[in-house]
Amino acid sequence: MKIKVSRKMSVGEIQEQFNSQYPFLKLEFLMPRRVQASGQHLIMGHNHLKLENIQPAMKEGGMVVNNLTTVGEVESFFHNHLFDVQVFRRSGNLWLETTMTDGWTLEKQNNHGKEISEFRNISGHGRNYQNGLANGAV
Repeated sequence: MKIKVSRKMSVGEIQEQFNSQYPFLKLEFLMPRRVQASGQHLIMGHNHLKLENIQPAMKEGGMVVNNLTTVGEVESFFHNHLFDVQVFRRSGNLWLETTMTDGWTLEKQNNHGKEISEFRNISGHGRNYQNGLANGAV
């Protein structure tokens, strides 16, 4: 799969490209540092925003992504195009940051998310959070 980044694309289009290949992973964009008051703020609920409106100085390009690509490589690609992104992994009904496992491949992350989610659904231990994000580093 090739992730394409162009000015006219929306956040949602990039997320759909990524999520179509890795359904137990989620790519979230962070507000540019110049806009943030403090800390990092996810751009949630604004999937319609065009990349050029978030980061006017962005660089266009593409990256070939496969199962051996690491989370860190994906995040670095976007950082090099002047975007800060965070990959989240599904854990039941929660989405957890992959900060401590950025060296894992996308395949390993996705499979781990699938295993955890299926186990929680079968055992009934999953919580009922709709698209909830957890800031725990996993």
